[in-house]
Amino acid sequence: MKNTIFKILALILVLSMSFSVLAACDSGEKTTEETTTAPTEKPNDDPTEKPTVGDGTPTEPTEKPTEDPTEKPSEQPSENPSEKPSEKPSEQPSEKPSEKPSEQPSEKPSETPSEKPTDPHVCEGSEWVVVKDATCTEKGEKKLVCECGNTIETVQIDALGHTPGVEATCTEAQTCLTCGKILSKALGHSAGTPATCTESQICLMCGEILSEALGHSAGIPATCTESQICLACGEILSEALGHNYHNYVCTICGYDTTSKGLKFESNGDGTCYVSGKGTCADTDIVIPMTSPEGWVVTSIGNSAFRDCSSLTSIEIPDSVTSIGGYAFCNCSSLTSIGIPDSVTSIGNSAFRDCSSLTSIEIPDSVTSIGVYAFYDCPIETATIPAVAISSISKGKLKTVIITSGESIGNSAFRDCSSLTSIGIPDSVTSIYLRHRISLAEPYDNQHRISKNLPQAACLSPPCSAQTTSHSALQRAYRPRHYARCPRLLSVRELSVN
Repeated sequence: MKNTIFKILALILVLSMSFSVLAACDSGEKTTEETTTAPTEKPNDDPTEKPTVGDGTPTEPTEKPTEDPTEKPSEQPSENPSEKPSEKPSEQPSEKPSEKPSEQPSEKPSETPSEKPTDPHVCEGSEWVVVKDATCTEKGEKKLVCECGNTIETVQIDALGHTPGVEATCTEAQTCLTCGKILSKALGHSAGTPATCTESQICLMCGEILSEALGHSAGIPATCTESQICLACGEILSEALGHNYHNYVCTICGYDTTSKGLKFESNGDGTCYVSGKGTCADTDIVIPMTSPEGWVVTSIGNSAFRDCSSLTSIEIPDSVTSIGGYAFCNCSSLTSIGIPDSVTSIGNSAFRDCSSLTSIEIPDSVTSIGVYAFYDCPIETATIPAVAISSISKGKLKTVIITSGESIGNSAFRDCSSLTSIGIPDSVTSIYLRHRISLAEPYDNQHRISKNLPQAACLSPPCSAQTTSHSALQRAYRPRHYARCPRLLSVRELSVN
């Protein structure tokens, strides 16, 4: 019986709460707290039984029921718990239970949810509705709204915070990927070494070119002796050109290397010859092409530099065609002579007693050489035409290269005690032995020598060379022009273009 009463009371409580919610929604005046306050007790239809609390303990009612339970038996619920009570009670519960608490408090407080409800507003469905979206810096708001449109709860949405993009660079700021706000300003370039003539100025962080290379600032154009340099950095832009000499005068800058103070004598036809050293103190003399008066120098006079013991070298211009007799006789310090192709004749004893002259080169243009032209000169190496063979000293001669000529005369190399080699060109067609032998004719054992002379042909016994040609030469008459040349080891051909 107690269980049945408890179930009835619980059902009545649920119905009361439902009616209260409906009334609050219709009127809009009652608060949620008022609607949640519902009577926990209902007069018992049976006067013989006392109402109970949630655990079934009977309590003392504060008022007697005003209605006779026997008059409306239909309101009494069925003892069968499976039967549902009437959806609407026949009589509105207009009477409120006493607001005074019972003098006799119940031994155990009621456990029914009506005592302290957490959320008395109950709907079958509800959803969260975003009222204001949250941004990177501002909070948002959302509400829990029931089906009836009533707001049950309002909650703030936390600000999202910025989403940083790419790190700031020299030229671009760092921005938020969501809202685009600048989070970090552009860093700006970090300038490196200032631009030079050849190198640009770049940013030390990103490598971007901040200033292009300046380029060279060219100074004075290069000359024969000075380079062209950049006025800004000093770098050499163009090397010095160097002199271009013609007859010892530079054709570019006009620099004259010829000796000054030489003595000239006129020939009366606009030409002249060098007659002496004059006031020139040079030891390396360069004879100019023209005299200070403008006369063209065509020759070196007789005895012009005779006994000039300090003279070490002599350079002769292309305008000179002849060197006079005794012109450089007894120049004891002379070691070098430059004879141009324009010279055709050399006078008697022109270089006699030049005790320091060890080598000589005479051009093929020379067709006439006087006697004793190089007498008593310790020449070891000679490059000469065949016509000059008889004019050079033989005592210390080691190497002879004949550059031109058709024949080699009698006793040409007599008494050459140091001679080791001779070069003979294709132009030579005959060599004098006891009588003239033609090199164009075939070799025979008595009087002829083959033009293809052996590379190691010793012409004076004894000799270690063992070749057929050598044996044949031994059997031949000893040529006069090689007489008394015991050290001559080879005779070789020299092709002259």
